[in-house]
Amino acid sequence: MKYFFTLLISLVVIAASAQAKLTIDSTLHDFGTMKEGEKVTHKFVVKNTGTTPLYIINVTQPCGCTIPSFSQEPIEPGKTAEITVQYDSEGHPGIFAKQLQIQSNDPEKYHTITITGTVIAKPTTETPKKLPVPAGRADD
Repeated sequence: MKYFFTLLISLVVIAASAQAKLTIDSTLHDFGTMKEGEKVTHKFVVKNTGTTPLYIINVTQPCGCTIPSFSQEPIEPGKTAEITVQYDSEGHPGIFAKQLQIQSNDPEKYHTITITGTVIAKPTTETPKKLPVPAGRADD
């Protein structure tokens, strides 16, 4: 019986130490200043510093202007992968800060990455209204 409990505890300790661990090279990227209508992209590098394969399950986006893409393939221990984030500035002038949540099989489950920047609004293209000119002489 004593042998069984020793074996059970050993297996629990081994299983607890065998985990995937997601680390990110940088969790923040500033795109700087851009003109409205531009699409910009950044690649976040993630690494599995754990001892078992890491799976990216999902990357949640805060709005339709932010599009993440990533591989469904496992990231082996010690290896890296990229999460690409595209930001479409069309219709979004001003300062922005968007947070995306990375969900994985890392015991911490969620990790946050952030993109920021400033979008300069398109110049207005309104034509001036025509003013009525009364009939008659122009020098009146």
